[in-house]
Amino acid sequence: PDIPESIGTARIVTDPLPSDPNNPASFPFDWVKWDNSSKAERRYQAFTVIADYRPSANWGIGGNYTYSLSQGNYEGEGRNQPAIGTAIGTYTSSRPEEAAVPYGTLQSDIPHRLRAWGQYRWNFDRAGQFVLGAVYTYQSGAVWSNTANVAYTDTPSYFNDQGTYTHFYQGRGNQRFQGFWHADLSARYQFPIWKRLQGWLKLDVFNFTNEGALTSFNTTGSTDNSGGVPVWAPGGTFGRIESELDYQIPRTYFVTFGLTF
Repeated sequence: PDIPESIGTARIVTDPLPSDPNNPASFPFDWVKWDNSSKAERRYQAFTVIADYRPSANWGIGGNYTYSLSQGNYEGEGRNQPAIGTAIGTYTSSRPEEAAVPYGTLQSDIPHRLRAWGQYRWNFDRAGQFVLGAVYTYQSGAVWSNTANVAYTDTPSYFNDQGTYTHFYQGRGNQRFQGFWHADLSARYQFPIWKRLQGWLKLDVFNFTNEGALTSFNTTGSTDNSGGVPVWAPGGTFGRIESELDYQIPRTYFVTFGLTF
């Protein structure tokens, strides 16, 4: 049969099965072909600026900023999900192409990323040295889409176009979670003990100001057909905060002690 090149293609073909040479029989079945697709697109573009200024051996400041765009119609493989398929080429006559595999902003899109840092070191000769540092981080929130599970329409040429597909309303990546920032502090004191043996004590404080930005929430949607034209509607759990992971990590302390020799 003529199977279009695609990832996870599903379509119906009818092949004769001559189980009995005098009474050939045939029946419809689904043909699924796994292959690379020239229709799958992922495009990443970025502009990065890096700065590093060190007036002396004791202190320095620096940072980096990246503006980027991630666009396409295919999110790619997920973590621990190699060779995962897509909707490209699957029951193409039973759902609208522009809603099932739209081209738009991908989930990996983070337009703005900024990190700035500084540190200063005090030398106390035989008493050791003390280093104080700070890092400021900002990034745009992740994207999400108005999606819902919509049933396939029945196409006679398909045998098993049942169930649902993910329907994108208003395009891919049309919504975005809140951006967030945090400041981290670090203090490290290194001191001599005996000959080449030295000890050090370090205190790290992540998210020093304890910013509590909500970075994600439940985005489950449903389809409303009451007006005759299917539209997206929030699901029953839409907007729900599901765990502490929906917030950025709160103020966290790390204390480390070590020896060098």
